Amino acid sequence: MKRPRKYDLWLQDSYWPTKKTFLALLMFAGLLIALPLPAGAQSSSVNVSSVSQLQSAIAGLTSNTTILLADGTYNLTGTLYLPQNISSVTIKGASGNRDAVVIKGPGMTNSSVSFGFWADNVNGATFQDMTIRDFYQHAIILNGGVNNPVFRNLHIIDIGDQFLKNNPTADGLNGVDNGLLENSLLEYSSVAPDSYTNGLDVHRGKNWIVRNTIFKNFRSSGSLAGPAVLVWNGSSDTTVVRSTFINNQRDISFGLDPNRPADQSPDHARGLIANNFMYKTGNIAPDVPIAVFDSPQTKVYYNTILLNGGYPNAIEYRFSGTTGVDIKNNLTDGSIVARDGASGSVGNNVTNATSSLFANPAAGDLHLRSTATIAIDRGISVEVSDDIDGQSRPQGPASDIGADEYSSTLPIPIPAPPSNLVLK
Repeated sequence: MKRPRKYDLWLQDSYWPTKKTFLALLMFAGLLIALPLPAGAQSSSVNVSSVSQLQSAIAGLTSNTTILLADGTYNLTGTLYLPQNISSVTIKGASGNRDAVVIKGPGMTNSSVSFGFWADNVNGATFQDMTIRDFYQHAIILNGGVNNPVFRNLHIIDIGDQFLKNNPTADGLNGVDNGLLENSLLEYSSVAPDSYTNGLDVHRGKNWIVRNTIFKNFRSSGSLAGPAVLVWNGSSDTTVVRSTFINNQRDISFGLDPNRPADQSPDHARGLIANNFMYKTGNIAPDVPIAVFDSPQTKVYYNTILLNGGYPNAIEYRFSGTTGVDIKNNLTDGSIVARDGASGSVGNNVTNATSSLFANPAAGDLHLRSTATIAIDRGISVEVSDDIDGQSRPQGPASDIGADEYSSTLPIPIPAPPSNLVLK
């Protein structure tokens, strides 16, 4: 019998915690909210409901302030530049419904408003619960001097270049560190206007986390679009987990530049790519879904990749600086290949997957069917202990290969906003 999809169970009353447990969770959350701010810090909020109010609120933004946007469409007439030398600021939709608050530019081919938001020298900026769309260059651009940014529950669509652009400092020594992108949807409604695009682009950034996010249609006509997630140019310790990639030409690249001087740090160092779904219709991908390029000590575990032709390899690790990589428990229909002098440990991967193993591949749903015996209980122990849904591994005598840990019985999920659960 086919098991229910895990996120459908949120709709069933039997999978919610008991009243006593739920009240305890609420009390704990209230306690966290009530904790005092650091000495000297004061929290304030500003409510806006028009473009002019939003522009004024951004121009006057001070530390420890939240801008709350009422539902509606905000047609920008200019980029929103955050003031410098501030900290702990939040810009979010007041209702929590990301589809109800739209920050809109004039279009991908109209340069009159190139960016949605621009920030320099801000420590702790959160962008949350909104849609950002139709800008000529970047939805949000952060420059060196910005640290600890959070992008949460965003829908970003149809941006001319990089959606989330994170630049190094002018001297090239530092980047935007400790970023978090989660519970979001980044997509083109059709294709990119040209090849110069990424969903997330990070230069010289440390300790970024991407999780529970969907990337769709990062591809261009007649040329090779940039990877949906690109972290490079001296970056390190990136984690990309529990995310879904649909019909992109390239999905994740840790490192990219084969010509980085030997006396500099690697293009990317260390990192974890685990528990991700990657699906492409036939011939959509002229390049590799997972690229580990000049990225030593990177770990690639438990990913499910269905290429359906178009490129022979599902995972590539390349260049002589790529050493000590570990690639295990991946379920693919393409090869795993070392190129250009790279070295590492590769084992216990399945590279002959077919669509019949999965629940609904065309929708990007690569949860295992009960008949996927080549993957179920075939995994070996690695440091990852959950799956794409956050379910613990193993559910049987051994873990399952690929991003999904098949189970006929499912754990009680922690309540979360419904908008974070919908596969759009």
